[in-house]
Amino acid sequence: MRCLILLWLMLTAVAAAAWFDDHAVDEAWVVRTTTTKPKPTTTKPTVKPTTVTPTTTPAPGPVTAKEWIDKVVASNGCVDFASKVCEACVKTKILFDSLGANNVKVIELETLVTSPTGAEVRSALILSTGSNLTPYVYISGKYVGGYDQLALLHSKGQLLPMLQAAGCIAGGPTTTPQPTTAAPTTSLSPTPAPTTTIPGTCPLTCKTCYWPKGDECLGTRVTKNDCAVFMESHSTKWCGA
Repeated sequence: MRCLILLWLMLTAVAAAAWFDDHAVDEAWVVRTTTTKPKPTTTKPTVKPTTVTPTTTPAPGPVTAKEWIDKVVASNGCVDFASKVCEACVKTKILFDSLGANNVKVIELETLVTSPTGAEVRSALILSTGSNLTPYVYISGKYVGGYDQLALLHSKGQLLPMLQAAGCIAGGPTTTPQPTTAAPTTSLSPTPAPTTTIPGTCPLTCKTCYWPKGDECLGTRVTKNDCAVFMESHSTKWCGA
């Protein structure tokens, strides 16, 4: 009986050893196959970052004096580029006033201090018109000239129709020119102060052309002959010798 038990134990040990050997071979094969099997290489493509150039709208450049003049002229029926110290400019204002042209865009060059400046605008006007004398008057988008040209057109009866067609006379055409309340110079207020001088007389301090409605002595800006011309429409009176 003892021999049978020993024999059974020996057979069991041999069977167990064979089983472990078989599994050891399998495991070694598994190890060899898993370690020797190359792993697939996954190379990621190199993506270069794209540089997006922002599109920006270019800022508008500074407006030139010529462009500014063209814009003003195109936006107004009548434009008077004048000067504060200018005898012909005063005559032009009085002439427009006598014709009832109260819708004229008057730009005094000295008041233009930002770009374009008054000096730049004047230079552009000289180049475009060929004249170096103020005022520069535009009617219906066209350069007419200064005071002498306006006076000539007026003497031919052509100025008033031009002003009416350009819409420079508020309220439509006028058959009888009526002076407006606007003063011939910028130093006066739109509504003239009451006259303190006795009608028909000259102030003691005035030795040139006196304008009763504005109660102002126009000084050397208006000559004796011009004062006589404006006497009918503005009741001006020459107070000098």
